[in-house]
Amino acid sequence: MEIKSFSQLITQIQNGTPLTAAIVSAADPHTIEAALQAYKEKIAIPIFIGEGKKIEQILNSLGENPNSFEIINECNILRTPYIANSLVNNGRASLIVKGFIDTSELLHGILDKETGLRTGRSMSHVAFLEVPGYHKLIGITDGGIVVAPDFKAKKQILLNAVDLFKRLGYESPKVAAVTAADKANKSMPDTIDAFELQELNRKGEISDCSVEGPVSYDIVVSPESAKLKGFPGKHSGDYDVLLLPNIAAGNILSKSLIYNAGAKMGGIVTGAKVPLVLNSRSSSPEEKFYATVLAAACSKLSSTSKLLILFFEQG
Repeated sequence: MEIKSFSQLITQIQNGTPLTAAIVSAADPHTIEAALQAYKEKIAIPIFIGEGKKIEQILNSLGENPNSFEIINECNILRTPYIANSLVNNGRASLIVKGFIDTSELLHGILDKETGLRTGRSMSHVAFLEVPGYHKLIGITDGGIVVAPDFKAKKQILLNAVDLFKRLGYESPKVAAVTAADKANKSMPDTIDAFELQELNRKGEISDCSVEGPVSYDIVVSPESAKLKGFPGKHSGDYDVLLLPNIAAGNILSKSLIYNAGAKMGGIVTGAKVPLVLNSRSSSPEEKFYATVLAAACSKLSSTSKLLILFFEQG
């Protein structure tokens, strides 16, 4: 299965009971606006955590009755992630959405050794973009968490992304290890890493996906460029996941597609007990909404898969 658009993803997860989202440090108009859209679209029911009076004022300004929603009053911003942890650990929330709180402050609480949501896996960010001119959603990783990954970290980032796509229904995601060149070159270490990831995939040490690398961006999107360059890969113009060499490359590519190409984006962090929506505090309500949709889909569709096989296996 391939997901063509966010609207398709929304349709897929609107049936059944909406999930519950813990909104951390929720006293932020854009965050609340996105949460309300997710609520009205039957994607997620919000629990707002933060300064109660400010949250009520924002809800009133948006024409909503604060009494219609659960609001957990906590004026100490550093305490809000711990409340979210408790909601998840008690089975009351299935995803966490960042409000007006610094990412480092949120993660400090979320990853608390005693009460946090660690799984033993490394965490990484996957951005899904709906790009005009590309025929399906495309994933970009990691533009938000891991700053300068070495080979071992790149492998884990790749595995996290593949796991996410599998949970969304993809049988074998097509991955491009993107660099500035399309051939391995010892003077460009990222190309060597990309080639080694491709070889691990061919040997079966990285499974459930198809990895090609190194791949330059023109080959990612243009089969004609691949043909002209004699690129030996099979998936030019049809990749599902772009593995970028570092956080700068991932962040710049994503923002370029958003601001220059009119792409829509939603991104989540994988590797914790539940999906984490960690948008920038300056992100638009639309971007925060799409990220919530993606997080809900990740949780809901994977749960459905488990039920179907016994409903699958615990994962």
